Amino acid sequence: IGLLYPLYSWSTRVSENMWRLGDIEHKINWNMPTIKLMIEALQIKPSIVDKPNARVIDHTVPHRIEFRNLSHTYPTGQRDIDELPASLKKVSFTIEKGEKVAIIGSSGAGKTTVMKKTLRFDDPTSGAILVDGTDLRDITQRSWRRGLGYIPQQPQIFDGTIRMNLTYGLSARERELVTDAELWELMRLLQIDFKERLAEKGLDTIVGKNGLKLSGGQAQRLMIGAAVIKKPWLLIIDEGTASLDSSTEKEVQKGLATVLANGTSALIVAHRLNTVRTLCTKFIVLKSAGEVVNGDSQVEAVGNSFEELYRDSPTFRRLADDQGLTIKV
Repeated sequence: IGLLYPLYSWSTRVSENMWRLGDIEHKINWNMPTIKLMIEALQIKPSIVDKPNARVIDHTVPHRIEFRNLSHTYPTGQRDIDELPASLKKVSFTIEKGEKVAIIGSSGAGKTTVMKKTLRFDDPTSGAILVDGTDLRDITQRSWRRGLGYIPQQPQIFDGTIRMNLTYGLSARERELVTDAELWELMRLLQIDFKERLAEKGLDTIVGKNGLKLSGGQAQRLMIGAAVIKKPWLLIIDEGTASLDSSTEKEVQKGLATVLANGTSALIVAHRLNTVRTLCTKFIVLKSAGEVVNGDSQVEAVGNSFEELYRDSPTFRRLADDQGLTIKV
């Protein structure tokens, strides 16, 4: 009888371990399709790769950028590119060193496509982007993107601290050199100081997954800070203040103007015209690609002031009137 208890105990342990093995096998089978898909995704070769003799450019100094007859068509299914509607048609303009350029146009005019080509998310169907006369496709992606600061319309916030989100784009050495005083100065400049939310832990405040603990405007300001702290020579902004109220937007614009005053170039995609009216020095108006006929350029007007654009561009005139802007001509 005395042997029954250890026998019962051992059999219970065996059955519990068998159950655990079955549970592990069930979890493996449940997650295996996802793991296989992830392995396949990681093995996909990127469509944009560096050429064997690609140049390395200096990411610490401004460069002249020329968009020369830039055209692009997004492929769809099995149809030939020539049969598909183009998203860009012969877009040509320049960004001189230190120049602040805004791209204006109706929704679907190709503003974001121009921005993606500048970031080299993909290459244009025809035409070229020249950097100091060198085709962007002949420059290494690492050296090109190292000098760019990108502020997307939808902020991408990591699950971590404010400090980590501000400095994630820096190298390990650069993170070591950045002081708390510099971070606080940047935060005050760009209105990232969230007052009572930072009272307890300061820069080590946790923002939660995807910025759960922040409002849309706070998350957007944090992304602006992450782009600016890299000290890029070219700042690319895709409606970077869309989630801000008017008062905060004006303060953030003042901070951006201070940042851009040191010779930094800028390419800004804007829907709200007031966002770029005082910030930019050149304005490019794109009409819809469907309105382009006889092989003309999609660029409807290039100007240095809203007054000039209002006089020369029907597209700008319509956008300005719809937004209730007062423009003296």
